[in-house]
Parts: sequence; C-alpha cells; structure tokens
Amino acid sequence: RDYGEVLTFAPRLPASITRLCFRLVYRGRRLRVEVTPEGARYEVTSGNPLEVLHHGEHVRLEQGEAVTLDLPPVPDVECPAPPPGRPVQRTDAEVRRCLVEAAVTEFLEAGYAGARVAEVARRAGLSTRTVYRLVATKSELFELAVSSRLDAALLSLSIGQIGGSSGIAGIRELSRVYARLVLSREGVQTTRLLASEAARFPEISRAFSRFAEEVARAFDLTLSILDREAALGIRDVSAAGEMLRSLIAGRE
Repeated sequence: RDYGEVLTFAPRLPASITRLCFRLVYRGRRLRVEVTPEGARYEVTSGNPLEVLHHGEHVRLEQGEAVTLDLPPVPDVECPAPPPGRPVQRTDAEVRRCLVEAAVTEFLEAGYAGARVAEVARRAGLSTRTVYRLVATKSELFELAVSSRLDAALLSLSIGQIGGSSGIAGIRELSRVYARLVLSREGVQTTRLLASEAARFPEISRAFSRFAEEVARAFDLTLSILDREAALGIRDVSAAGEMLRSLIAGRE
C-alpha cells in the first residue's frame, strides 16, 4: 500500500501458494518483490534508494542489492460455519481447483492405471457425478491435471517472473526456477510416473511430451531475452538451453 510517504508491504503466503512475484514502478524507481515460504525478497532494479515498510519494519533498499526478510506466520482463522441445514457453496473456480489438486495427488500416488475417478471425487469433496460433469473420462481428467501444472510452469519461467535480474544473474534465477520445477518432490514423482507407465498408456506419453516441449520453449524464450538484453553473445540459444536444462536435471 502507498500511504503517501512510504510503500508498505505485509506479505503472507497461504499453504496453497508457493511463490508470488511482481514488479512495480514507484516515483521513478523499479522495484521487484518475490514472496516464497522462506521470506520476502525486495530489490530496487533501477533508480535511487528506497525506504519501505515490511510488516511495520523500516527497510532501506539500495539499487541492485536484494534484501530478504522473514514472513510472520499466517494467522489461524477459523472460517465461519454456514447456517444450519445450508450446504457450503463453492464457486466453479473453487470446484475446478479442488478437482485438479485431488487429481494430481491421486495420479502421483496411485499411478495412472491405479487412479480412480471415485477416489479423486472423494479427495476433492465432490460427488462422482460432479466430476463427470466437468470431465468425461479419466484420460480427460489426467489432461486437465497436466494442463494446470503446465500453465503454472510456463508462468514461473516467463520473463515477467524472472525479470528484475539480468544477464548472468537472470540466467541463474531462471536455472533456480527450473530446478524447483523438475527436482521438487512432485517433479520427481512425475518423472517416475512417466518412466513406469508411458509405454502402456499413450495418453501419458503425449501429455508429457507436450509438457516438456512447451516448458523447453518457454525456458529458451526467456533465455534469449536475457541474452539479448545483456548482449551475452549466446550463439545458439536452443542448444545452450538444452545443455543447461540437462545439467540441472542431471541427465547425461
């Protein structure tokens, strides 16, 4: 918030969100803010020093010197109960989000062959009829789960999220984001699912091929922008991106 004299921030992250990043321009300065469970990172990427408030604490930011501060815990607030006899109503967006998260968990834990639509419905707190109203088959449910993760991956690799760091620093940040994507617990489980069941189920192979291609394309696009902005002189961005991703993932 801007109270006229100083920018005030009080960021917190709910358990369902693992990263939030945004940029803003304030009185001739460019500021990048990244919030993760580990803390809030502030950096003035251009312009004069800036003083901000972080949860009531005065912090002075110098250009190019990132400052990371701890986040207070999210208060444990009990949601109000609905009136007696009235069921809890969820929006379509909430229903879809619950369905996607339940589907991802079920596919990763049970595998594609062992996953059951009825179990996905139970995890999401939905009726099986509601699930089939949204998706017609288990294959379509799997595609929905993969697409949701793909959208999040493409956003995290975009220049808008990496922006604020340039040149070699930007490439390091891009590499860190990609490492979180492929080396996280979910990323490792996904790789195991692909290795164990892709041969039996072509839909798995198709889905993950599309996922890998689009992630590689997003990675290379951001790498090319960082190269162009800092005049790094990378001759073949596609080959450099493939080599960098292989090093991160530990592939030969």
